[in-house]
Amino acid sequence: RALMRANNTDQLALVLKMSRTEINRLLINYPKLRTYSVAEKIGPTVDFLTERLELSDEQLNRLAALRPQVLGLSVERSLAPKIDFITRNLNATQLEAQRMVLRHPPLLTYSLTHMKATCQFLEEYVELAPWDVSRAIVRNPVLLGYSIEARLRPFCQFLENDLLIKHNHLKDIVANYPMIFGYSIPRNIMPKVIYFESRMGYTRAEVGYQIAKSPSILGYSLASRIRPRNEVLQWIRADVEQRLGGMMVCLYSPSIMNLLKLAKSDAEFCKCFGISESDYNIFKRQPWT
Repeated sequence: RALMRANNTDQLALVLKMSRTEINRLLINYPKLRTYSVAEKIGPTVDFLTERLELSDEQLNRLAALRPQVLGLSVERSLAPKIDFITRNLNATQLEAQRMVLRHPPLLTYSLTHMKATCQFLEEYVELAPWDVSRAIVRNPVLLGYSIEARLRPFCQFLENDLLIKHNHLKDIVANYPMIFGYSIPRNIMPKVIYFESRMGYTRAEVGYQIAKSPSILGYSLASRIRPRNEVLQWIRADVEQRLGGMMVCLYSPSIMNLLKLAKSDAEFCKCFGISESDYNIFKRQPWT
């Protein structure tokens, strides 16, 4: 009865439990929302999402603000089949499904046909087991939004053909580090590969092997993390060689394995190799192109 008496803005505020200011901001960002029937479309969608994904008012508001198009989707023809696919085909728990949607709101706007095709590609081309497909997508739901022919297939081919990563290692990368598909090949991956080759002396096959062992290294900044840590290890190695005649040099080798300590903070890294943070910061400030 309250909805019948209220105008569209007030109806939205009642259903979404937002302030008029928040509703006005939502309508500015997505004017088409004004054309949706609150009683016949938005209300049922909100009820479905709230019940099926156990969304709190705050979580629903965040979802609506980030992807207002979701509010216009049909429950029967779009939302319910997609949530069923996530929970049944991908074996995601209700909490995992909730986290997937909140982490990546566009997920609910993807075509169910494309979702199924992506899973089929991962099973047939990458040769992942069904449970590894589920695990990869639950961890990184944006996988379901990538184009198979424009992104997924060429990226896999790049890893195998350009980085010389063996297919069984490719399977491990996709299953355990699916975020790698979000990295730009020309802007992120290749500059690091070239650095490992030109500044550290690795062959392309060796670089590919190390990336396969720890693909997370690609997530760190070349300029502010990888490069200064390699440079400081080279400096330490030269000093140790001079003082100890080659003894214990391997402990300070500027290798990718030592660079895998990238996850450590600067303070922890310096402590690990017995250097002062002030000395390390000198290397971080050095210009490099």
